Amino acid sequence: MEPMNDLSAATPAVAAHSKEREYCKILAILHFVYGALALVTIGFPFLHYTMMSSFSEMSGSLEMQEGSDLSAEEFQKSFQSALDALIWLYISVGVASLIAGILNIMSGLGLLKFRWKAVIYATSAFNCLNIPLGLVLAIFTFLNLAKPEVSKLFERSKS
Repeated sequence: MEPMNDLSAATPAVAAHSKEREYCKILAILHFVYGALALVTIGFPFLHYTMMSSFSEMSGSLEMQEGSDLSAEEFQKSFQSALDALIWLYISVGVASLIAGILNIMSGLGLLKFRWKAVIYATSAFNCLNIPLGLVLAIFTFLNLAKPEVSKLFERSKS
């Protein structure tokens, strides 16, 4: 038998840590991409509102069918009031996309630097609401952070 030296005993631990670092790096990239997608989606509610408002303005000049109970002006007013009621939905979707984008970018940075573990957990919990991509990303993040080797990497970065 060969005598064991300290280098050969430490090699599997170093290899495990480098593998876990690589997994965290991949997860960080995925969080960056998902955060960028969330930030891009901020514009969609505002684009939709703009398109629907222009449709509402154009509907005032449309000819209504014979036998219709609504005049063109009444239709435009009712359509615009429904659109005004939806403004809060548009605003909440935009704010949620902004929050998701910022949290995912912060989580990506945290995974690269092995910091902000609580933020990463909170972001992953928030991502569970976004089915299917956010849920898949959250599950892989939870599974990776639950590994003891990854916890040691986070503990080392604190000191």
